[in-house]
Amino acid sequence: MTVAQTAREDEKNLLPVFLSPTDITTNLACVEDDLKSSEEMAIRKKRCQLAMLSFFCGAIWLMVLFVPYVLLLQSPDEAHVESPKREWGTPETGLDEFGSWDVGINVHGWTRADCAANANWTMTRFPMPPYPNHTVQYASASFALPLTLEVLHLVGRGSLARGTVHITDTGVASSGEVIFNVEIGFLHNKTFDETTVCLMRPRQNRYGVGIFSPPGLDSPEYAGSFTIDVQIPPGPSRDSPSLVKQLELDMPQFEIKVDHLQDTVLFDTISLSTSNKPIIADSLAARRATLRTSQAEIEGRFNISSSLSLITSRAPIRADTQLRNSGSLQDGATALWARTSFPGPLDLTAELISPPSIPGTFQIDARASESPLTIRTFVAPPPSPPPSQPAPFPGPFPPARPPFLALTALTSGAPASVALHPGWEGTFALRSSEVAPSLEYDPAAPDPSGRGRTRKVQIVREREGELGGYVEWAPGGQGDAGGRVVVGTMRGPVALRF
Repeated sequence: MTVAQTAREDEKNLLPVFLSPTDITTNLACVEDDLKSSEEMAIRKKRCQLAMLSFFCGAIWLMVLFVPYVLLLQSPDEAHVESPKREWGTPETGLDEFGSWDVGINVHGWTRADCAANANWTMTRFPMPPYPNHTVQYASASFALPLTLEVLHLVGRGSLARGTVHITDTGVASSGEVIFNVEIGFLHNKTFDETTVCLMRPRQNRYGVGIFSPPGLDSPEYAGSFTIDVQIPPGPSRDSPSLVKQLELDMPQFEIKVDHLQDTVLFDTISLSTSNKPIIADSLAARRATLRTSQAEIEGRFNISSSLSLITSRAPIRADTQLRNSGSLQDGATALWARTSFPGPLDLTAELISPPSIPGTFQIDARASESPLTIRTFVAPPPSPPPSQPAPFPGPFPPARPPFLALTALTSGAPASVALHPGWEGTFALRSSEVAPSLEYDPAAPDPSGRGRTRKVQIVREREGELGGYVEWAPGGQGDAGGRVVVGTMRGPVALRF
């Protein structure tokens, strides 16, 4: 076979491999499938990339939205991020519903930079039995401020600022000065070195004393305690007490005690604020007074002519009050507000005092949560006339209208009980979610005014868990035009007595 013939035979053998229509169709189909698979893979890859991008974008948005919220839920120490531009003692958070403070929270923005003159200390040392090689150190200093200043204040900030504040009338009579005696007891020198006590620069007519220390020194080795005496000069007589225009105490972690000052000192405005420590007042006379703490009790006797606020949480409130009102429209109502929560009971007694011939106006608003609530009110009898003069009216009370009283008493999960003075007139509404309200009164009770009138009690609404109506002394009573009383609770009994 020649070479040409051999080449033609090889060509014939090769042609089916490259030019067979069936093979070409099959190969094209495979290629098309491969292309489709490649396109599908590319599409799937793009979808995966888009899904991953969406996931990461969503995660970033969640962090932006919720991380600040989580930080707000943390305690001040947990959420604290140190900044070289911020001094310790600056504001870190606001007030809760009851206005409670924690260590390091500076509501009014006071810092050590507000100090004008540091304390001049007097140092003493005492052995600490049974450790003869250890001593307790005390440092004491005093500050004097004029009694006539518009605002006197005392501020404490930081983890080392804790102890007791005692408000007394032991100042020098007729001196015209309020003395702030400050003493700190400590074991470790760092406790003293890290604490600044000073006379503060005046701000908005405020003059006072500040105690500043850094946060975070909570170790027992740095334990220390302040004892602060605020000594106010007494007035010359009970009819002429010393007048303090405004006294503010903003002292977290300090127990606050007030001596029997009702007869010697009169406050136009007094504000006592702490946290986790009680406020106890033997007696206090003021036009306006605010006592605020958290997780600690408030207890005392108060003589008030404008408003009294008692606010705490998870602790009892026990207050014996005298509420005075002139009866004039210009002065408005004399008000008492009280707030607490489980497990502290709320127990108030209010004596309503107004001129014999003018009925005063009073407002009481007391609310608790999961805590028993008890309120008792009564009206002070008018002053007796001199023995040489006959009584201007028959009976123990004047023939004027009784004081106007608007009272709200609400709690939950516990009893709510209100007792009104016998001469009260007005509408009442009692509500309880589970127990039928109780209304207790003596239908044959004598007329408190001595005019022989008859008490009339009219029920206008009575159904499950609700009881409403009005009380008046007829004839000539106020009835539904008089005062208003609302008493309510959930999961507990309700009682109204008069």
